[in-house]
Amino acid sequence: MVLSGTLQEYILADVFQLLSQQKATGKLLLTSGKLEGFLVLHEGALVAAVDGAESLMAKLQNCLLTVKGVAVQDVQSLAASFGRTPDMFARELVSRQYLGPAEVATLAKTAIEDIGCSLFAWTKGEYHYESLSGVTEFAIPGISIPADSVVMEAMRRIDEIKRIKPYIQNEIIFVPVAEDRSQARISTDIADIISSPDPYILSFIDGLTTVGMIHEKSFLPRFRVIESLFALWESNRIAPLSAKISRSIQAAIRHSKMPVDYSGYVRAALIAGGAIAAAVMLIALLSVSPRFLFPRKLEQSRLRGSEIPALISERKLEYARLHFHARTGTVNPDLSDLTRSGLLSPRDIKPLYR
Repeated sequence: MVLSGTLQEYILADVFQLLSQQKATGKLLLTSGKLEGFLVLHEGALVAAVDGAESLMAKLQNCLLTVKGVAVQDVQSLAASFGRTPDMFARELVSRQYLGPAEVATLAKTAIEDIGCSLFAWTKGEYHYESLSGVTEFAIPGISIPADSVVMEAMRRIDEIKRIKPYIQNEIIFVPVAEDRSQARISTDIADIISSPDPYILSFIDGLTTVGMIHEKSFLPRFRVIESLFALWESNRIAPLSAKISRSIQAAIRHSKMPVDYSGYVRAALIAGGAIAAAVMLIALLSVSPRFLFPRKLEQSRLRGSEIPALISERKLEYARLHFHARTGTVNPDLSDLTRSGLLSPRDIKPLYR
């Protein structure tokens, strides 16, 4: 069976349910300009989904890197040797004891459902469905999600994403507010992270990483990342830098990236110089008012006026230490060193003693 049309004529939910009712087995391809994604059904149930760069293969690799601590070169080698199908890759991870069978099943089901739900938010583009004789190229045996539950969850998420996504744009950088961030324990159990993702997402919050970069690095799909960031923001555990400061930091970081043929010493020096430039720029920007530092949404959070000066001073101290370390090699310099070097003034650190 072949089925084609536009999403302006029929929403994806209607097309998907039609195929489900017919117990279809095949691939539903979606295109919108340069964007591409697809859903794979087996006897009417969802068994695979890809939305641009988001795929089960990508999430498995990110899980190895960010949760299991597998080296980048090892992950790349595994993907090159066993990445022809998700099932082959997953079975190799289990055989090498990187992941357990239950962890693979949990991650696969979550990723397929979440990525599939994200496709239902498409309102423009074209769809094209073709029947398949089998789905072994795309699916992991035993993992399937009923069509009705996918559609219902997708509709719920579309409403939720409309509410929170305007505040969690890809270019925004968040900074930690809570004092105990470094002490937060990050579980290595996949089910634990999926059910309580906040500690895992907090591990990406460093004042340099954008929301878009978190999407690229995390094994959690986009909706769960955005949902967790918004919850952390509402609970005052993180706060966003303004768009202007976020862009300035990213420009400094991009400027520090060097071609691979530079010698190690030259590359290290230039990257350190880029870090210094980013630190100096941020310290200069931090000297402005809190209203300029944080977007207006922060004013609606539970941060009190008396807490904001201390937060600003902590950020100044953090980046002043980064600048001082990059310039002198000294780790954890005293406040007196930072003030003598001109990186901080007595006025900058006064709120820390209140």
